[in-house]
Amino acid sequence: YVMGPGWLHFCATPTLWGATLWGRAEQQNLTSLFELVERTIEQAGEHVSLLDIRGLEHVDLASFGLIGRYMSRHRATLASRVIRHAVIRAEGVLGAVVSGSYEIFAAPYPVSLFTDFDEALAWLDPPLDAAIRDSVARLCESAAGVPSLLTQLHAVLGTDLDNADLARAAARLGITARTLQRRLQALGTSFR
Repeated sequence: YVMGPGWLHFCATPTLWGATLWGRAEQQNLTSLFELVERTIEQAGEHVSLLDIRGLEHVDLASFGLIGRYMSRHRATLASRVIRHAVIRAEGVLGAVVSGSYEIFAAPYPVSLFTDFDEALAWLDPPLDAAIRDSVARLCESAAGVPSLLTQLHAVLGTDLDNADLARAAARLGITARTLQRRLQALGTSFR
C-alpha cells in the first residue's frame, strides 16, 4: 500500500485494488493519489475496485474537476481493467454528492454504492479468503483512524436509527451495555 495526505491506495490481491479517503479531499491532497493511480493503472490486469470514503468530511470543487479529468483521460483503460467498482460512502449530504458524481462522470464500469463494508466486498466478488478480507478492513479503518468498534456501532445504528438505544445496540454487537459504554469512553465518546 501507499499512503498520502488523506488517502491510502492498496493492492490487496492482483484482482482487488482499492483506496480509502478521509478528512478533507482537497485538490492538493488528491493530486498525488491520482499521479500514483495513473502510473499503476496501465500495468494492472483486470480487477475489482473498492473505494472507502466513510471518513470524508469535505470535498472541494477542484477535486471533482480532478476526478472528471482523470476519468475522461483514462476512460478506455478503466473500461478494460476495472470489472466493477464498490464505493463505501459517507452518510448524509456529502455521501449523496459524492455518490451522484458517478452519474455525472459516467464511469465506464459497473458501480454500486454501500454503507456496509462486508456488503461491498461481497458484491465485488471474487470471494476473498478471511485473512485478506480482515486485512483490507483493518487497513481501511486504521488509515482513516476509525476504530473498529465505532465502525461496527455505526453499522448497527444505521439499520434502525428510529429505535436506537444503548441496550439494543450492545446486544447486536454481542456485548453488554456497560461494556459498550466503557469501550466508547476509552475512545473519548459515549452513547446518549
